[in-house]
Amino acid sequence: MDDRTRIISLKVEGALDRCSGLLREVRRLNTKYYPSAGASVLLKFVEEATADIQTSLPKEANRDDLQVLRTDEFELRMQRYCRLVPFLHDILGLLQGSDVDSTPAEIIPPLRRLIQSLLPGSEVLIASTNQLNYSITEIAQNIRKVFEATPLEQHALTLPPHFFVITIPQAESDQVLMHGMLSHEAGHGLYAEHKLSDQLLPGIKIDPEKFESVVRELKRHSQFGAIELRNHITSTVNLTIPNWARELSADALGVHIFGPALLFATIYYTSSFTSLDRVSESHPPARLRIRLMLLALQESFKISQFDPVTRDFLESWLRIAKQPISRQTPDFELALASFTDEVLGHVVTLTQNVVPYRYSQAQYKSDKKELGEAMVNILPAVEQLNPDTGALEPTSFVSILNAGWYVLLARFDDFEKNRFRQHEVPTKDKVRRELHAIIRKSFELSEVLRQWQENSHAA
Repeated sequence: MDDRTRIISLKVEGALDRCSGLLREVRRLNTKYYPSAGASVLLKFVEEATADIQTSLPKEANRDDLQVLRTDEFELRMQRYCRLVPFLHDILGLLQGSDVDSTPAEIIPPLRRLIQSLLPGSEVLIASTNQLNYSITEIAQNIRKVFEATPLEQHALTLPPHFFVITIPQAESDQVLMHGMLSHEAGHGLYAEHKLSDQLLPGIKIDPEKFESVVRELKRHSQFGAIELRNHITSTVNLTIPNWARELSADALGVHIFGPALLFATIYYTSSFTSLDRVSESHPPARLRIRLMLLALQESFKISQFDPVTRDFLESWLRIAKQPISRQTPDFELALASFTDEVLGHVVTLTQNVVPYRYSQAQYKSDKKELGEAMVNILPAVEQLNPDTGALEPTSFVSILNAGWYVLLARFDDFEKNRFRQHEVPTKDKVRRELHAIIRKSFELSEVLRQWQENSHAA
């Protein structure tokens, strides 16, 4: 066997071995149950693309008309198939933590329904990870880019226009009220879809006097010259401002869609383990984010119309959010100065114009009265009255979350009295877990009712 034949033969044989392993893994994963419909979409995509490589690669390697190519040219042609194999392995890796044992199955169908109403034609995969973080990644565009101009390009074109992989902390997967954070992640999808950066970023200006002040301050403690410092500061700020604008816009979009549920979840989430004034190139300080979310909330809600306990909670955070943010490094100080009250107001206005509907105070009052009272009395909140039609309808994902937050903040003691006997002295953690169980059951039963109604109408 000559060297050329040995190289090509080993490349094809190795790729086919990897493909066999991929297909075995697909078969194994297909034996699991995934609450996210997106899992079956990815499994089918990987299976069909891998089978195509198995069939096409040997044929390509044995084509007589290609034998005139130099060895490096022939190897490069084989790479059009072979380089896709590791990528297909990576796609399968996205399924880790997305099976029914690792994710809160009750929330996934209604959340998928909600995201598809915001971003038509999208698909969703929800997975849990060991990180204390919520994230969203759009993968369809990247897959199409990788498969572009390859023999398997047509497979990528079968994917939905948008495919979002959303991750949640595994240790808190049953803490469903915290999943109000997912509206922020959905906001990222809307921000990208509507290209809001094109409308927002031109209005965010760097104060030239502050810029020169930062240069002078850094120069006193640095060996670098003014030009080098200007370039460094400009590079840092030009990276930071778009990131912060995206995060703040996602916050505003999340509040428009989920109402106070996102604000409550963010306050509980961030205040528990990080400083309110901690900043990074990717995220603005939590104090600024909460300030922005309160501005967005007040576009649709009057704080004075909340119940006394929730109103006191919100008023305290209005005061906290308005307090000055502690001093940062000079470049972050420059970025912070760019997000004036005028800019924050522009973020709120711009984002509310792209959501198809907004959660209102009237809806919140209805959810509090009907769903909140049901939960306080240890009943799943399965359906509620539509004020327009007078008909009972399955409860929505957003309504259940907001009613749950109302019970946690304002009716927690009442819930505890109704759930436990007088001689029992449960810990607060146990009471919260019982409340989350009622909320999860509300998601589950309302979705069962919705699907039954849809199937009845279809029949």
